[in-house]
Amino acid sequence: MLYEAAIKNSKLAVISIEKKNIAEKCSYIGKVHDIIMELRNTLDHNKGQEVATQLDALYEFCISQLFKANAGNDVMALQNVTKILTTLHEGWVAAVEEVKKKGKVQNEKK
Repeated sequence: MLYEAAIKNSKLAVISIEKKNIAEKCSYIGKVHDIIMELRNTLDHNKGQEVATQLDALYEFCISQLFKANAGNDVMALQNVTKILTTLHEGWVAAVEEVKKKGKVQNEKK
């Protein structure tokens, strides 16, 4: 749900830039920033260190793109963030489906 909310707010920030509504843009970018920081704060570098490190780097890149978008009304920077978050969201959805399939197969074997 966090990814979905961040993606939605990133897209709304793009629309706000196009409408030249600076207050809305700042609000939406702030929401995306807060969500990414929450995702970043939940990374467990003790478990799955490599994955956590890679996700942390992606989140750091997204934060830098948000600053770029906010400072320069850079739509491309927001599109970069949206693309990364969409890819991560799709990965989590696929992982959940895989776990469900494995659980269903195991239950059928019992």
